[in-house]
Amino acid sequence: MREIKFRFWDLDKCKMIINNIYGITQNPLGLSMSDNLRPLISINGDYCLPNFGQKCVTMQYTGLKDKNGKEIYEGDILRHEKYNSTGVMEWDIKNGCWTKFYPIIFFEVIGNIYENPELL
Repeated sequence: MREIKFRFWDLDKCKMIINNIYGITQNPLGLSMSDNLRPLISINGDYCLPNFGQKCVTMQYTGLKDKNGKEIYEGDILRHEKYNSTGVMEWDIKNGCWTKFYPIIFFEVIGNIYENPELL
């Protein structure tokens, strides 16, 4: 079973929040299990951390790591080492899985769509 983790892009401050306050394995705020499974509340298409009132976009950890062992999150931009092609890790609703980057050992995370949009 993979570790459930999230990171957040703060829409107001334009910065990444990498605090895993809602992860099931890390729980520094003493939240109950039911709170851990309800990380964000949608408000007009944006997201809000209920305890902090921040407008954020959530990115979930995929359970995958790139060729360097770096965790891959939704919204990460990956580059193939041999072909120098790039792609964005996204949830494929139609197939019910993360975007396929196969085999993952040939890809590395080079940024994300919020901090590095120029990489696309």
